[in-house]
Amino acid sequence: MSKNSFKKEIQNRYKGRGNSWVKVQSGSSAFNDIEQYLLNVGDEANDFTENINREGFAWLRFSKAEGDQNNPVCTFELRFRGSKIDHPENLISFDDAIAKEFPLLGNTPHKLQLELDPSERKTKTQNVSQKSRVEKRKEDADVANQTITMIREASLTKSTSQELKEWNEWLKINNMYEEHAV
Repeated sequence: MSKNSFKKEIQNRYKGRGNSWVKVQSGSSAFNDIEQYLLNVGDEANDFTENINREGFAWLRFSKAEGDQNNPVCTFELRFRGSKIDHPENLISFDDAIAKEFPLLGNTPHKLQLELDPSERKTKTQNVSQKSRVEKRKEDADVANQTITMIREASLTKSTSQELKEWNEWLKINNMYEEHAV
């Protein structure tokens, strides 16, 4: 086992799309540390502070594993200016024993709309325009009204003289008959 295998183990915990984000519950000592960090930042973090207090938890993005085998430390990025904006200068670290208890957020804060006031959040039904709802209902009605007819393939047989006579008449009526065609 290499001396840095603990780092790989920690990094693997946060691998995958959306898995680099963790949730820190309010009331925990880690949440209190985050609030203290944000107080030192000043007014720039007011929106983030309001959001985490409203939601009842903070969100952090895993940055790196540090320390040593006996004292592993997880460092997280505190993205208070917006989850889509890198904040490499705003890092906060926790002992791995504490960080292990942070549940994964399961997606990005942006996708979960955590940075929006609940009254501004879009739901899936709001994303569908009224026109497309009407079109969808019309398509559903059309499908419901259609009857499905089974078509069976029949084997080919030699035409009867009556069928040939009718065919020739049809060709003449539709000006498609040619006397000398073979």
